[in-house]
Amino acid sequence: MNMNARTKRKLIAALAATAVGLPAYMGHAAEERPAPPATSTREAPPAAAPDAATAAQSRVARASKLIGAEVKNPVGEKLGEIKDLVVDVRNQTAHYAVLSFGGIAGIADKLFAYPVSMLRWGPGKDELILDIQRSRLEAAPGFGPGNWPDWGVDSYRRSVDEYFKTDRPTALGPNPQLMQASKLLDVKVEDREKRNAGEIKDLVVSLADGTVPYAVLDLDKAWSADDKLIPLPLSSFEFSTDDEKVMLKESREGFDTSRGFDEKHWPDMNDPALRRDMNKSPGEREQDRK
Repeated sequence: MNMNARTKRKLIAALAATAVGLPAYMGHAAEERPAPPATSTREAPPAAAPDAATAAQSRVARASKLIGAEVKNPVGEKLGEIKDLVVDVRNQTAHYAVLSFGGIAGIADKLFAYPVSMLRWGPGKDELILDIQRSRLEAAPGFGPGNWPDWGVDSYRRSVDEYFKTDRPTALGPNPQLMQASKLLDVKVEDREKRNAGEIKDLVVSLADGTVPYAVLDLDKAWSADDKLIPLPLSSFEFSTDDEKVMLKESREGFDTSRGFDEKHWPDMNDPALRRDMNKSPGEREQDRK
């Protein structure tokens, strides 16, 4: 029986496939494999918005609310409470939180400074978590309640940084000026002409990146007849080294109070619209009012 060349090739492929245990139709199927579907030209969907956990960690808080807050480890053990924050006022960053640990009847036995970047928000409202075992915290470099260190001395800071070795350190900026946040609250503020401008009511702190973007100034009545509070970039102030003098780098004349609010009605500092507005320059806010 005569077979054309194509028939012979199919027969040989079938015999070869049978010899290696493959179905005889594989060679035929390979010849008739359908073309791949055309690639879609539709645009990729937009990137997903940050999840709730990421958004929660990025929120800011008032220093006055962080000081005195209880801190737990991830398994729910109480570690102590925050006694203070150490802030670099020249570079607008928070470097350390000071935690009280031990003692009885609310009296701290020992205080520990640890990098503020180790602190994160827990699942509960205003719950703070420090991911560390009690035994490791007990062995950390500490100091007594009456023996606070000089934050300008490198040796103590280095011992803290070396002990904790966080993977998210907050690097010191140029010419740092480290001060305790508690000593900045209610401190008097003067303008360049030495006139009373009010007092610092609070600091706004981000645990996510350690920044201190704003200080909230309680304006003197000469600046605001209705006694408003106003958030200003921390860079708007110049701090003396004696913790007692703060200068506002602005003059009363032409000072913009449009973002002021009543002391009894604090806005939500995590409101995206408010945060965008606070980041605007005076010129941009002036354009918004026109």
